[in-house]
Amino acid sequence: MIIINSIEDVNNILGEINVVTATSSVNVREKRNTKCKKLDKLNVGESLPLIKEYDEWYEVNYYGKSAFVYKKYAKIEKNYSSKIEMLDLVYITSETPFYDIDTNKKLYNIPTHEVAEVYAKKDDYYLVKCRGKFGYVYSEQVCSLGDSYVIIDITSQLLKVYINDKLIVTTYVVTGKDSSKTYCGLFSVREKKRNVRWDEFKVTVKYWAPFNRGEGMHDADWRSEFGRDIYHKKGSHGCVNIPPDVMPIIYDLIYEGIPVLVKK
Repeated sequence: MIIINSIEDVNNILGEINVVTATSSVNVREKRNTKCKKLDKLNVGESLPLIKEYDEWYEVNYYGKSAFVYKKYAKIEKNYSSKIEMLDLVYITSETPFYDIDTNKKLYNIPTHEVAEVYAKKDDYYLVKCRGKFGYVYSEQVCSLGDSYVIIDITSQLLKVYINDKLIVTTYVVTGKDSSKTYCGLFSVREKKRNVRWDEFKVTVKYWAPFNRGEGMHDADWRSEFGRDIYHKKGSHGCVNIPPDVMPIIYDLIYEGIPVLVKK
C-alpha cells in the first residue's frame, strides 16, 4: 500500500485535469446527437475527463474512448487524474463521508454498496476515486472485492465483469421491475448451470448463474432491447437479464464464488 505523508506524495500520485460533472442525470453518447447510441448514464455528481468543449456538447474520455455529454446537464470542474494504476477496488460497507483532497471538507456521503478505486492510504483514510472524483474515505468503512468480480448497476442498467482487476465485459442488462426489484448487496455466484427450464414462466435459458436466492444472471433471448429505463415497468422478476450474445462470454469468465455486487 502506498502511504501519503505530505502534499508531495499526493502530487506524485495525482495530476490536475478538467472533468465534466453531471448536474442532473445525463446520457453519455457515442456522437454529438441525442438520437445516437447511449453508452452510459452519469448520475448527479459523477464525472468523466474533458477532452474538448463544443457549443452544445462536451467531448469526454469514456474508458479510453471518445464520447459526448450534453452541456445542459453538466458542467466543467477541476479534478485529478491518476499517474499510477489503482491498487484495489472496494465497496462501501455503510454510508460514509467523502472528503475533498485540498480542503479535507466533507463533500457528501457515499451510499452503501457504492464502489471506489483505492490508490493510497493516509492515516486512517484511503485516497480513492469514486463516481469520477478523487477524495478520502475512512478505511474501516470499505471492503475489498478481491481481484475478480461482477458489478451490476441498477441505475445505469450496466453489468461489468472484472478479471484480475481488468474490465473485460461491459453490457446493458434488464434488472427487476419496480414491483419485484433486484436486491442490492454483495453476493457471490452459487453455481453455474446450462439449459434451465422454468415452467412457471414458460422459458428456458441456456446459461444460469444464481447469486442471491432465486435471483441470478441469465440470457434472455425473448428481449429485443436492454438498458435504458425498460426495467421500471417491463423488468424481470428479480433476475438480471443479459443479451444472449454476451451471456456465453460472461458464463465462461465467471466461476462459483466470484463476488457479485449489486448497487444503485
